[in-house]
Amino acid sequence: MDRFTKRTYDALDYLPPTRLTEYAKGSIIYSRCESLYLVVSGRVKVSRVVAEGYETAVRIVPPEGIFGEGSLINADEGERAVSLDLVKVTAWSRSEIELQILKVPLLGLALLEELVIATHEMKDRVQAMATRKTPEKVMLSLLQLQRTLGVPQADGAMRMAGITHRVIAAHAGTTREVVSAQMNRLRKLGMVRYSRNLIDVDCEAMEQALLKENLALRSAGSHWWF
Repeated sequence: MDRFTKRTYDALDYLPPTRLTEYAKGSIIYSRCESLYLVVSGRVKVSRVVAEGYETAVRIVPPEGIFGEGSLINADEGERAVSLDLVKVTAWSRSEIELQILKVPLLGLALLEELVIATHEMKDRVQAMATRKTPEKVMLSLLQLQRTLGVPQADGAMRMAGITHRVIAAHAGTTREVVSAQMNRLRKLGMVRYSRNLIDVDCEAMEQALLKENLALRSAGSHWWF
C-alpha cells in the first residue's frame, strides 16, 4: 500500500476487531491464502511463485497495509506471504469480511479502492520490467519501495529499514548479484546510502536521472514508462 496515495475510504476504519497473531522474522504466513490480513507491525513480503520455483515479489506490505485480497475471490494460487521482520497481523476470513460489508457497506468500497491502487502499482512495475534496462528497473523498484516504506529525513532522503538485495531483486525482476552491483553503483553516485539496518534514497536525484534517460529515449522514438 502506498501510504502517500490519498484515499477516499480507509478500510482500517471499517474492519471489525479480531485477534492478533505474531510471526518471527522469515516465517511463512501463508502459502495458500484463506484470509484477508492487516499488518499491525513489521513488514510482509507477498510474492508469486511459479512451478519452476522462480519468485517475484508482488509487493512489500508496511504497517497498516492490507494483503491477502485474493482470498475474497478464491484467487490465491501461487501466492505466498513471508514476514521480513518480527510481524504482528490480524486476519479475517472471507465470510467475516462479507458479513462486515453487509453491516458497513463502506468497507466494500474501501477494499475496492485498495485493490485498484495495488493494481496500478503492479501495472507500473510490469511495464518497467518489460521496457526498462536493468539499472533503471532497480532504481524504479527502490523508488516504489520508498514510497511505500520510507520515512522522510532532514536531508531530504527517504529512509526505510534494511531489506536484503535478494528481496529487492525479487521486486525488480532481476538477480541478487545484479542488485548488489547496482546498489554499489548508486552509492558511488550519491543516490543511496545503505547498511544492514537501513537504506536511504535520494529520491529527487534518482527521479531526475530517470527523467533525463526517459526524455532521451523519447527523442529517439522510444516509449518507456516513467
